[in-house]
Amino acid sequence: MRDSLALLFIERGHPVAVFPDGGAFLSGLDNTVTGCAIIDLNLPDMSGIDLLRSVGRLAPDLGFVVLTGHADVRQAVEAMRLGAIDFVEKPAPPERLLAAVAQAGTARRRADPVARDRIDRLTPREREVMVLLVAGHTNKEIARQLGISPRTAEVHRRNAMRKTGSDSLAAAVRLAVAAGVEPPPRT
Repeated sequence: MRDSLALLFIERGHPVAVFPDGGAFLSGLDNTVTGCAIIDLNLPDMSGIDLLRSVGRLAPDLGFVVLTGHADVRQAVEAMRLGAIDFVEKPAPPERLLAAVAQAGTARRRADPVARDRIDRLTPREREVMVLLVAGHTNKEIARQLGISPRTAEVHRRNAMRKTGSDSLAAAVRLAVAAGVEPPPRT
């Protein structure tokens, strides 16, 4: 997969460096590195989340796109908190990866006013549901925490997704992170 991704980006004129694992990546990192790194959640020697934690201040101008074989909302939120700009599920169409890398190359890790405006369209209850949703809670868990029925939680979820223009759970997570919304810890 590494070689296929490298070829895709080389063909599009991007300079590429490929690393077999997280340790090799960290060894080649310094604070002058810019651009975007695509990292898998499941590396041979560490998790992608651990790699993001290790990067710290080593490369402040490096954007990250996290690639995974299965979407896990909690991991997506954690990756984005640690600096990932996007969370892409495999198999990803080439254009999706190219767009994610382009976004990571220009993104800034501060609250996006457009994303904030979309979140601000929500009623207080829809916002509560959205915050719990992006923290990884199911409709049943949201209903239990808020003292509402699962059906009501689903209605609020659907309204929040529609009002924010989020067509998937991953899009809702990206929007919430871009808006600077901090979900509560999962209990």
